[in-house]
Amino acid sequence: MSLSPSDVESEFRLLCPFEGYTAALKQIQTVVAHFNTLLKDKAAFELVQAYLHCFLTIHGGKIMKSFSMKPDVQQLALQLRRSDERLNVLLHTCLCLIKVHLDIQLL
Repeated sequence: MSLSPSDVESEFRLLCPFEGYTAALKQIQTVVAHFNTLLKDKAAFELVQAYLHCFLTIHGGKIMKSFSMKPDVQQLALQLRRSDERLNVLLHTCLCLIKVHLDIQLL
């Protein structure tokens, strides 16, 4: 089942609306761990980026105030850097192949 962008935002907003602070952080940690897993599995990088933007816009304040979330967020930042580096290598490789192909055609 796929959700529209507004449905995704609604789901993120509905995370722990009436529960205590500790329960809310536990749910937020679970979502951050899921993002980490998706990035480790190299699945849907662009989708994770879009969801992270929405998620952090809504829950970024809670995350910033929580010292217990620091390791999870650091791991997420590391995974984002690794994914970005991997995509840069793939892009560079594709550009090099295109350049080689064009140079061969010109000969």
